[in-house]
Amino acid sequence: MRQPIEGSNQNRSLALPPFHSEIRFDHVSFRYKGEQLSLDDISFTVQAGQSVAFVGRSGSGKSTVLNLITRFYETETGSIFIDGHKLRQISEESLRSQISTVFQDTILFNTTVRENIRQGRLNATDQEVESVAKSAEIHDFIATLPHGYDSQVGEMGGHLSGGQRQRISLARAILHNPTLLLLDEATSALDPATEAAINKTLEKISENCTIISVTHRLTSAVNSDQIFVMDQGKLVERGTHRELLNKKGIYFGLWQEFTLVLAQDALVGEIESKSIDISSTDIDVSPEALAQKVRELEGKLHAGQKESDRLRAINHRWAQLAGTDQLTGLPNKLSFLEAVVPQEMKQAHHDQHGIGFMLVSGDNLGPINERFGRDAGDVIIHNLARILQSVLKGEEQLGHLDGANFAVSLHPASLGRTRSRAEEIRGFVAGQSFAFGQTMLKITASIGITVVACSQLGDTRQATEEAFALLNGALYKAKRMGGNAVASS
Repeated sequence: MRQPIEGSNQNRSLALPPFHSEIRFDHVSFRYKGEQLSLDDISFTVQAGQSVAFVGRSGSGKSTVLNLITRFYETETGSIFIDGHKLRQISEESLRSQISTVFQDTILFNTTVRENIRQGRLNATDQEVESVAKSAEIHDFIATLPHGYDSQVGEMGGHLSGGQRQRISLARAILHNPTLLLLDEATSALDPATEAAINKTLEKISENCTIISVTHRLTSAVNSDQIFVMDQGKLVERGTHRELLNKKGIYFGLWQEFTLVLAQDALVGEIESKSIDISSTDIDVSPEALAQKVRELEGKLHAGQKESDRLRAINHRWAQLAGTDQLTGLPNKLSFLEAVVPQEMKQAHHDQHGIGFMLVSGDNLGPINERFGRDAGDVIIHNLARILQSVLKGEEQLGHLDGANFAVSLHPASLGRTRSRAEEIRGFVAGQSFAFGQTMLKITASIGITVVACSQLGDTRQATEEAFALLNGALYKAKRMGGNAVASS
């Protein structure tokens, strides 16, 4: 087990007033003992009242940021300031009294659901406990338990699933009414619908609270005021979701990979870690027996996590095979329509924007295939995918549906803006040459367009079907116009 760096309890006498201004990292570096730098000279500022997210691959250093803010560890070099006060000089009690944390691996006390939530504020009423449980999307489940809020959760919350433990922990954190809420993979065990509901709750909380989250589930980061992208201990990108997508850098790559996670959720569902029920175990209270019991519990947890990880890896690979077009490397029809489009519609609905769609189709591939063979057509489709990727903004999602047909989504969008973008794409494709061996070939593109008003979005599946039925009609109209044309539904 890692221990805090020596000297971490020195010079902590300042009582921190209620947090109201900013948290600032000033050229902070840190390493765990005997390891390479986990944070390498990072600087950033989080303003009070903001909701920010740290994203990046495993081991990039994002969780270390939370460990330093909560003073589990001290910085190696550089300084952290809260409202202008050096973190080293602030007493732990006054700091942590203003902070609530929710971690990925949540362990509850062996008592009732009610008392686990009430740990957030011991004098909270039953009504207040139930109110935060509703906010954390766990009330309905609790109501199904034999004794409701008075049901026992078991050792370490062993009677409950990982997602249920996370939601109880979130309810406890909300009840504390913190000025600073720290979330470390706090929605990792939740299904997409519950995650979306939790994110709405967090948006409401952020009106009176600063939220700093660490997540690999990028759907939990898209509405953040600021996203910080970590890579090998360095802060490499920062901005809003839309700004980062349009940079087409590391975050853009993470989002493209995340479409596979969306496809996995849509196609095979999520797997929750197996719950470990130890409620019936008689525990000897001697030190030796307790130590042995802890080792047994850790072994069970480790085995359960390994099995969950193995199944997730299988699911992810299956989603890759089922959700990605082999010729272009883009989301295929299944994943684009079942995963990408619903997510984009939900985002447009959140922002109260219209969402535009294009159906882009190469015009003259038939004669090229007849003259040069199918391989020439495949080369052109592959290169057309690259061309579309280059001309599209990072925020505009692209999928390969079938043959020479590609789909594009963009928001915010009006019919005029969608048509303007479609004309830009049509003209760009018409100006390109496609090499097949020593032969240079030309193609044009027909584009059908439509716009969906997402302010009153209902069933995303039905909305998707209706939108693409209109797109097919619009594309047929563009083809009848002789090709190299844009037509609306």
